[in-house]
Amino acid sequence: MESNVNSIIKPYKQSNINDNSIITSLNLIEVDGSILEGGGQILRISLALAVLFRKGLHIYNIRAGRSNPGLQRQHISSANILAELTGFKLENLQLSSKELLMKLGELENFKKNLRCDCNGAGSIGLVIQQILPVVLFSLPQSDLEIVGGTIVSHAPPTFYINDVFIPIIKRYMNIDLAIDTKRHGIFPSGGGIVNLSVECKQYINPITITKRGKLIGIVVRVVSTENFSKYCNSENTYKEIFKETKKHFKKYLKSHEKNSDNDESFELEELINIDKEYIVLKTGKNVKAYTLFGQILLKFEHTIISVEHLYSEKLEKPELTNFSMALIEKLENLLQNENECLDEFTVDHLIIFMALAKGRSKIHIGKISFHTLTAIEIITKFIPSIEFEITSIGNENIIEVEGISWKNENFT
Repeated sequence: MESNVNSIIKPYKQSNINDNSIITSLNLIEVDGSILEGGGQILRISLALAVLFRKGLHIYNIRAGRSNPGLQRQHISSANILAELTGFKLENLQLSSKELLMKLGELENFKKNLRCDCNGAGSIGLVIQQILPVVLFSLPQSDLEIVGGTIVSHAPPTFYINDVFIPIIKRYMNIDLAIDTKRHGIFPSGGGIVNLSVECKQYINPITITKRGKLIGIVVRVVSTENFSKYCNSENTYKEIFKETKKHFKKYLKSHEKNSDNDESFELEELINIDKEYIVLKTGKNVKAYTLFGQILLKFEHTIISVEHLYSEKLEKPELTNFSMALIEKLENLLQNENECLDEFTVDHLIIFMALAKGRSKIHIGKISFHTLTAIEIITKFIPSIEFEITSIGNENIIEVEGISWKNENFT
């Protein structure tokens, strides 16, 4: 099949480390929040890069592509903590605001220990995505407490951050961070508590993942609120998911391992390490929210991929009966694409770090999401000289970029 290389912008030429000529010369960056995916990804990356590059920022049409446009509590909280960390001044930072102005302020001493409260079930995972690039290039060590939602819709759960994202960036990019989930928070009340610790770096390394390698481990996890007993048996759902997962991986291993001539009666656990977790979260008597989260972690030789499905609503819905099937279908699709080395969450998180890294990154993925394309578009507004190369072959894609070797000036 013929490949198609799409250079998103003009070619990038390696510049001196932190040479400001590679960054846009404008003192105020204008960003349209309605482009491409039209959601919070635009806000998160724009704010992080504006702080890193010491640029003023004007974002308009914020989250224009969402049913509830404008700033939500989660966005306000993470923007506030960036301002408190760095001395930037924010205007029009209020609920449902579709416009935000961030101005340079006096650079204060970077504060190491802060608390960020999403005031509800705003995603802690997305707050981490927002602040991590800034905290990483600050002082040698930073510790933050974040209060909000740990397992909520349309956002990376803290299970994913801890078990997928952190191991990958630590192994390949020399980024060290740790999260400690003190308490889980679900929709709509939130109340989860996570401690985030970041070891800051002078530079970060590029990442190259083009092959999965051998499958070496599986984790099957189901997390349920205790109030599901009236509507479905979440423990039976967990057992069903585990049974179906084993069945699919037996087929997978028979077609990939050298011992494929073995009898079908082999036990999966004899060939591969498989862990299982069933977690029940306590809810108050008057809580009318229901959360059921299923996750299958695939630990390969060179990467970790997460397959997830979430039910998170106030009332019961018919899709609960199809919960197991929906998760297994996602697993089947992933196993069929050998060249999909990273899941969508991970790609969305990595793009900004690939742009800032010291060296050339290359990742082999499946379909490119609007979130990823949006991240690339915003990064090129701040770094006009950078080049993202995307090679597409059917539903498979390779993303390459030469990072700008961004340097943490706090290191002496």
